[in-house]
Amino acid sequence: MPTNTKALQVAEPAGFVAGKNKIINGDFGVWQRGTSATFSGSAATYVGTDRWWNYAAATCTVSRQTADTTGATYGARFGRNSGQTNTGVVYLGQVFESATSKPLAGQTVTISFYAKKGADAPSTLNLQLYTGTGTDQTATQLFSGWTGGTVVFDNAFTVTTTMTRYSYTGTIASTANQISVSFKYTPTGTAGANEWFQIENVQLEAGSEIGRAHV
Repeated sequence: MPTNTKALQVAEPAGFVAGKNKIINGDFGVWQRGTSATFSGSAATYVGTDRWWNYAAATCTVSRQTADTTGATYGARFGRNSGQTNTGVVYLGQVFESATSKPLAGQTVTISFYAKKGADAPSTLNLQLYTGTGTDQTATQLFSGWTGGTVVFDNAFTVTTTMTRYSYTGTIASTANQISVSFKYTPTGTAGANEWFQIENVQLEAGSEIGRAHV
Protein backbone atom coordinates (compact mmCIF):
# COMPACT_ATOMS: atom_id res chain seq x y z
CA MET A 1 0.00 0.00 0.00
CA PRO A 2 1.15 3.61 -0.45
CA THR A 3 3.25 4.92 2.41
CA ASN A 4 3.78 8.47 3.55
CA THR A 5 5.62 7.69 6.78
CA LYS A 6 8.81 9.39 7.89
CA ALA A 7 10.98 7.93 10.68
CA LEU A 8 14.51 7.93 12.03
CA GLN A 9 17.46 7.92 9.63
CA VAL A 10 18.86 4.51 8.71
CA ALA A 11 22.06 3.59 6.93
CA GLU A 12 22.00 3.41 3.13
CA PRO A 13 23.59 0.50 1.24
CA ALA A 14 27.31 0.93 0.65
CA GLY A 15 28.06 3.03 -2.41
CA PHE A 16 24.71 4.78 -2.49
CA VAL A 17 23.56 8.20 -1.38
CA ALA A 18 20.05 8.90 -0.14
CA GLY A 19 18.11 10.98 -2.64
CA LYS A 20 20.12 9.95 -5.72
CA ASN A 21 17.44 9.33 -8.32
CA LYS A 22 18.06 6.52 -10.82
CA ILE A 23 15.12 7.55 -13.04
CA ILE A 24 16.17 9.69 -16.00
CA ASN A 25 13.83 12.61 -16.72
CA GLY A 26 11.73 11.71 -13.70
CA ASP A 27 10.59 15.32 -13.51
CA PHE A 28 9.32 15.15 -17.13
CA GLY A 29 11.24 18.28 -17.98
CA VAL A 30 12.49 17.13 -21.41
CA TRP A 31 10.16 16.57 -24.39
CA GLN A 32 12.40 16.69 -27.47
CA ARG A 33 9.93 14.74 -29.64
CA GLY A 34 7.11 17.19 -28.94
CA THR A 35 4.89 17.96 -26.00
CA SER A 36 1.94 15.83 -27.16
CA ALA A 37 1.80 12.61 -29.18
CA THR A 38 -0.51 9.69 -29.91
CA PHE A 39 0.48 6.05 -29.63
CA SER A 40 -1.03 2.63 -30.31
CA GLY A 41 0.03 -0.72 -31.72
CA SER A 42 1.85 -3.91 -30.87
CA ALA A 43 5.23 -2.46 -29.81
CA ALA A 44 6.47 -0.08 -27.15
CA THR A 45 7.10 3.35 -28.65
CA TYR A 46 9.07 6.45 -27.64
CA VAL A 47 6.86 9.28 -28.83
CA GLY A 48 6.54 11.71 -25.93
CA THR A 49 8.67 12.64 -22.95
CA ASP A 50 12.33 11.64 -23.27
CA ARG A 51 13.43 8.21 -21.95
CA TRP A 52 9.84 7.09 -21.31
CA TRP A 53 8.09 4.52 -23.52
CA ASN A 54 4.36 4.03 -24.14
CA TYR A 55 2.35 0.97 -25.06
CA ALA A 56 -1.37 0.36 -25.72
CA ALA A 57 -3.61 -1.37 -28.23
CA ALA A 58 -6.09 1.52 -28.20
CA THR A 59 -5.24 4.94 -29.63
CA CYS A 60 -3.89 6.96 -26.71
CA THR A 61 -2.24 10.30 -26.06
CA VAL A 62 0.71 11.26 -23.86
CA SER A 63 1.19 14.96 -23.19
CA ARG A 64 3.11 17.50 -21.13
CA GLN A 65 1.08 19.20 -18.43
CA THR A 66 1.76 21.95 -15.92
CA ALA A 67 2.63 20.26 -12.64
CA ASP A 68 0.45 20.35 -9.54
CA THR A 69 3.32 19.39 -7.25
CA THR A 70 5.13 22.17 -5.41
CA GLY A 71 8.59 22.68 -6.90
CA ALA A 72 7.81 20.74 -10.10
CA THR A 73 7.30 22.27 -13.54
CA TYR A 74 5.75 19.50 -15.65
CA GLY A 75 3.97 16.18 -15.43
CA ALA A 76 3.19 13.46 -17.98
CA ARG A 77 -0.46 12.71 -18.74
CA PHE A 78 -1.43 9.52 -20.57
CA GLY A 79 -4.65 7.70 -21.40
CA ARG A 80 -7.05 6.50 -24.08
CA ASN A 81 -8.49 8.99 -26.53
CA SER A 82 -12.19 9.74 -26.22
CA GLY A 83 -14.37 7.12 -27.93
CA GLN A 84 -11.79 4.32 -27.85
CA THR A 85 -13.26 0.90 -27.01
CA ASN A 86 -10.19 -1.37 -26.86
CA THR A 87 -9.65 -2.26 -23.18
CA GLY A 88 -6.08 -3.50 -23.39
CA VAL A 89 -3.67 -2.29 -20.69
CA VAL A 90 -2.19 1.21 -21.21
CA TYR A 91 1.44 1.79 -20.17
CA LEU A 92 3.96 4.55 -19.47
CA GLY A 93 7.37 3.18 -18.53
CA GLN A 94 11.14 3.41 -18.50
CA VAL A 95 13.81 0.78 -19.15
CA PHE A 96 17.24 1.09 -17.54
CA GLU A 97 20.41 0.06 -19.35
CA SER A 98 22.32 -2.77 -17.70
CA ALA A 99 25.08 -0.36 -16.64
CA THR A 100 22.51 1.54 -14.55
CA SER A 101 20.71 -1.57 -13.33
CA LYS A 102 23.65 -3.66 -12.10
CA PRO A 103 24.55 -1.46 -9.10
CA LEU A 104 21.01 -1.98 -7.76
CA ALA A 105 21.20 -5.80 -7.83
CA GLY A 106 20.59 -7.23 -4.38
CA GLN A 107 19.48 -3.85 -3.02
CA THR A 108 16.28 -2.58 -1.46
CA VAL A 109 14.87 0.25 -3.58
CA THR A 110 12.06 2.75 -3.13
CA ILE A 111 9.99 4.16 -5.98
CA SER A 112 7.96 7.29 -5.23
CA PHE A 113 5.80 9.50 -7.41
CA TYR A 114 2.80 11.82 -7.49
CA ALA A 115 -0.38 10.99 -9.41
CA LYS A 116 -3.92 12.08 -10.10
CA LYS A 117 -6.59 10.97 -12.57
CA GLY A 118 -9.18 12.46 -14.85
CA ALA A 119 -12.87 12.11 -13.98
CA ASP A 120 -13.42 9.35 -16.56
CA ALA A 121 -10.40 7.23 -15.63
CA PRO A 122 -10.64 4.10 -13.45
CA SER A 123 -9.60 4.55 -9.82
CA THR A 124 -6.74 2.03 -9.91
CA LEU A 125 -3.24 2.63 -11.26
CA ASN A 126 -0.51 -0.02 -11.03
CA LEU A 127 3.19 0.54 -10.48
CA GLN A 128 5.31 -2.36 -11.74
CA LEU A 129 8.99 -3.03 -11.09
CA TYR A 130 10.32 -5.73 -13.42
CA THR A 131 13.83 -7.15 -13.73
CA GLY A 132 15.74 -9.49 -16.02
CA THR A 133 19.09 -11.23 -16.22
CA GLY A 134 19.82 -10.34 -19.85
CA THR A 135 21.76 -7.36 -21.15
CA ASP A 136 20.19 -4.15 -22.47
CA GLN A 137 17.00 -5.78 -23.71
CA THR A 138 14.40 -3.35 -25.04
CA ALA A 139 10.97 -2.22 -23.90
CA THR A 140 9.40 -4.11 -26.81
CA GLN A 141 11.19 -7.31 -25.74
CA LEU A 142 9.72 -6.77 -22.28
CA PHE A 143 6.30 -7.79 -23.57
CA SER A 144 7.55 -11.09 -24.96
CA GLY A 145 9.50 -11.69 -21.75
CA TRP A 146 13.01 -10.59 -20.84
CA THR A 147 15.59 -13.27 -20.18
CA GLY A 148 15.12 -14.30 -16.55
CA GLY A 149 12.19 -11.89 -16.28
CA THR A 150 10.83 -11.38 -12.76
CA VAL A 151 8.07 -9.16 -11.40
CA VAL A 152 9.50 -7.63 -8.21
CA PHE A 153 6.15 -6.01 -7.51
CA ASP A 154 3.01 -4.99 -9.39
CA ASN A 155 1.30 -2.77 -6.86
CA ALA A 156 -2.16 -1.26 -7.26
CA PHE A 157 -2.81 2.26 -5.98
CA THR A 158 -6.15 4.00 -5.58
CA VAL A 159 -5.83 7.33 -7.39
CA THR A 160 -8.22 10.27 -7.13
CA THR A 161 -8.60 13.59 -8.95
CA THR A 162 -6.36 15.21 -6.30
CA MET A 163 -2.58 15.02 -6.82
CA THR A 164 -1.18 12.67 -4.14
CA ARG A 165 2.21 11.18 -3.33
CA TYR A 166 2.70 7.39 -3.36
CA SER A 167 5.68 5.17 -2.67
CA TYR A 168 6.57 1.49 -2.64
CA THR A 169 9.64 -0.45 -1.55
CA GLY A 170 10.95 -3.75 -2.91
CA THR A 171 14.13 -5.81 -3.13
CA ILE A 172 15.88 -6.49 -6.43
CA ALA A 173 17.43 -9.93 -6.87
CA SER A 174 21.21 -10.21 -6.79
CA THR A 175 21.11 -11.73 -10.30
CA ALA A 176 19.24 -8.79 -11.88
CA ASN A 177 21.00 -7.16 -14.81
CA GLN A 178 18.25 -4.90 -16.15
CA ILE A 179 15.26 -3.05 -14.71
CA SER A 180 11.99 -1.61 -15.98
CA VAL A 181 9.60 0.68 -14.11
CA SER A 182 6.12 1.17 -15.53
CA PHE A 183 2.78 2.75 -14.71
CA LYS A 184 -0.22 0.95 -16.17
CA TYR A 185 -3.98 0.82 -15.99
CA THR A 186 -6.76 -1.39 -17.37
CA PRO A 187 -9.54 0.59 -19.07
CA THR A 188 -13.18 -0.47 -19.14
CA GLY A 189 -15.93 0.35 -21.63
CA THR A 190 -15.68 3.33 -23.95
CA ALA A 191 -13.23 6.12 -23.10
CA GLY A 192 -14.65 9.46 -22.08
CA ALA A 193 -13.03 12.84 -22.68
CA ASN A 194 -11.19 12.74 -19.34
CA GLU A 195 -9.75 9.24 -19.18
CA TRP A 196 -6.15 9.91 -18.17
CA PHE A 197 -3.58 9.64 -15.40
CA GLN A 198 -1.03 12.37 -14.68
CA ILE A 199 2.33 11.41 -13.16
CA GLU A 200 4.88 13.79 -11.59
CA ASN A 201 8.25 13.64 -9.81
CA VAL A 202 9.13 9.96 -10.24
CA GLN A 203 12.07 8.78 -8.14
CA LEU A 204 13.81 5.42 -7.78
CA GLU A 205 16.37 5.41 -5.00
CA ALA A 206 18.47 2.81 -3.20
CA GLY A 207 17.25 2.16 0.33
CA SER A 208 13.91 2.13 2.12
CA GLU A 209 11.37 4.90 2.53
CA ILE A 210 12.25 5.14 6.23
CA GLY A 211 14.30 8.23 6.97
CA ARG A 212 14.11 9.65 3.45
CA ALA A 213 13.08 13.29 3.30
CA HIS A 214 10.80 14.27 0.42
CA VAL A 215 9.02 17.49 -0.44
